[in-house]
Amino acid sequence: MLNTRYAINTASLDVLKRFYKNNAALFFPKMFETTDLLMEYVEKLKNNAEIFEAYDDDALIGVVAVYLNNMQTKVGFITSVIVDKKYHRNGVANQLIKALISSEKLKLFRAIDLYVYKDNMIAINLYKKHGFTINNDQHSCKIKDFVTMSLAL
Repeated sequence: MLNTRYAINTASLDVLKRFYKNNAALFFPKMFETTDLLMEYVEKLKNNAEIFEAYDDDALIGVVAVYLNNMQTKVGFITSVIVDKKYHRNGVANQLIKALISSEKLKLFRAIDLYVYKDNMIAINLYKKHGFTINNDQHSCKIKDFVTMSLAL
């Protein structure tokens, strides 16, 4: 049985690096050619993103990282949603996304976007459950085989 607790921005850089390294295979499709590039990404997250975290006891088991720094457009951007494979199908990602959407940190924003691999139907259905829709406008994702999903706040 899970003893899950949720937090925001409490994980150290070392804990985040270990979590992302251990779960690198979950990026869909593989997005980082080297561990060094992945570690640079994690450092960027730690310095610039809001990180919603899920723990089982003291073990980090899930992360939603979101950039909330574009005050011109007031559109946030979810850059990663990862749950340790051992904890899939336990509602961890669902709870993390709920925490993000209800967060005070989003009160100043009008929307939140994310990119998702077009064939990742589990993720697409999860986002749809929370009100995200596929965005087909001219500013949507230009990365091959990915789509943009948006949530109006």
